[in-house]
Amino acid sequence: MISEVEKKISRKFGRKHCVVVGSGTAAIYLILKSLSLKKNDSVLMPGTCCFSPAYAVKYAGLKIDFCDISLLDGCITPETLRIALDRNRDIKVLIGVHLYGNILKIDSVKKICKEYEVVFIEDACQAYGSLYKNKPCGAFGDYSVLSFGHTKVLNAGGGGAVLTDNDVIVRRIRKRADSLNSYNTRLIQQLSRKHGERYYEIQNKVRSDLSKKYLFAGLWKNYRDLFLCGISKKIVKNIELLMENENTIIRHRVKLKAIYEQELNKCLNIRVLKSPQKAIPWRFNFLLKKRCNKSFCDDLRTKGFDVSSWYPNLAGMFESDFKRKLPSADELERRIVNFWVDQTKNGKDVKKLCRFV
Repeated sequence: MISEVEKKISRKFGRKHCVVVGSGTAAIYLILKSLSLKKNDSVLMPGTCCFSPAYAVKYAGLKIDFCDISLLDGCITPETLRIALDRNRDIKVLIGVHLYGNILKIDSVKKICKEYEVVFIEDACQAYGSLYKNKPCGAFGDYSVLSFGHTKVLNAGGGGAVLTDNDVIVRRIRKRADSLNSYNTRLIQQLSRKHGERYYEIQNKVRSDLSKKYLFAGLWKNYRDLFLCGISKKIVKNIELLMENENTIIRHRVKLKAIYEQELNKCLNIRVLKSPQKAIPWRFNFLLKKRCNKSFCDDLRTKGFDVSSWYPNLAGMFESDFKRKLPSADELERRIVNFWVDQTKNGKDVKKLCRFV
């Protein structure tokens, strides 16, 4: 079953090889550990991003550096990428994230990575179904990563995948993947709950004292078994079923995004993050123009609406390697709002939320 799903994913993305593992984090970790990097080598990633890629870098024993983003779509730009590579010549890998399903300027990013001799890991974990020049995100990196975990476009309850055309490195990745702990559902659930509790405990401290952001940087240390594991046959089966129904899932997300845009198009105090390419939304994302997102989101939650404000600027948390000032990532942290577009919501839910907004 596993090999058949790997072949199916490979064909969909036009890649020679696919290796499925327990999470997108594990996929990034396995790539980094298979590249013969040195201890002081650095991995570059956007300041605005999920925590998981940063965890993968730390588990691999490497240094993290951060790059600023664009407030138009939340992704890194060719300009911010060059600035980051020029200031740190020890950067050997870029994790380029298609944030919120929005799409990197792939051609420019690949060209710059080639110029600086940097390996390009394409993080398409939030971009399943998004297209760049009619090819799927996940088809462009030296190594590309997918996720089928919590909140993702195809939410199988876990699972990730490495995609590559490199015949040599994929053998190393498979060998290391075989050495990961087996997927233990009960343990994963326990650790996931504890990680979430600890995260929100730290978040509450940071809300009252921003100097405590450093507490986030150590969160990865106690949860290795949560993020680095093999994949279960049950999750593989879930992935297979979701892929069979992906068109319906994607159409639903696109439909809800269109309703949000129509209902909020006259709201002058927000600006929607958009991609010029065909992006499938992870969530519906916008920036507040005149208000901090904390009080806005708190107001919505008291009315029973689902809302998030992902993501905080990671550069302000992982300062032990490099201290970086990323003004756009800071601004996004204060202003970003995310609304649900998954199958737990329908058009009626969206219109009700928009009326309140």
